[in-house]
Amino acid sequence: MLKLFIKRILISINSLMIRLKYFDRSISISSKIVVKKLKNISLGKKVVISDFSKIIVEDLFDQNNCILKGEFYVGDNVYLGEFANIRATGGKIVISNDTIVAQFVSLIASNHNYSDKSILIRLQNFNSKKTGINIGSDVWIGTNVVILPGVNIGNSSIIAAGSVVTSDVPANTIYAGVPAKFIKNRE
Repeated sequence: MLKLFIKRILISINSLMIRLKYFDRSISISSKIVVKKLKNISLGKKVVISDFSKIIVEDLFDQNNCILKGEFYVGDNVYLGEFANIRATGGKIVISNDTIVAQFVSLIASNHNYSDKSILIRLQNFNSKKTGINIGSDVWIGTNVVILPGVNIGNSSIIAAGSVVTSDVPANTIYAGVPAKFIKNRE
């Protein structure tokens, strides 16, 4: 019980520290966010991180016991909606300038390895084949979208609400569905 209490105190301190670190950049970070680690996080100017968001940035080990570095970079004028779930564990997540990320969006930078059936999945570390997420500028990501590791989303694209993005999205396109598929080009 004491360990859990101390862990919650440390997470609260990290959340406060990130708000203080970026105080002078016109950044709005809710007091209700959870930040697990402070290292390898960079926020641009005029960033909004809404209530109840969770940002976890950690290094992990891959299937060969090599370190997969966790990093989270956000450009200028970016909005992250309520309950954003940012898991920059074992991969780099980049959100470029002027991007809107709606509420309940999950960005997952790495996946578990599961190649050896003789070992429990939870004991196999992480897969290094596909890691990280790169989101271009002027992108709109709708509510309840999940973006999986290894995905690049091109500039000025739109991801429709409820989509699961498993592969790259070209610039100036609209994608929707599970898994997300091309709908049309932006006009």
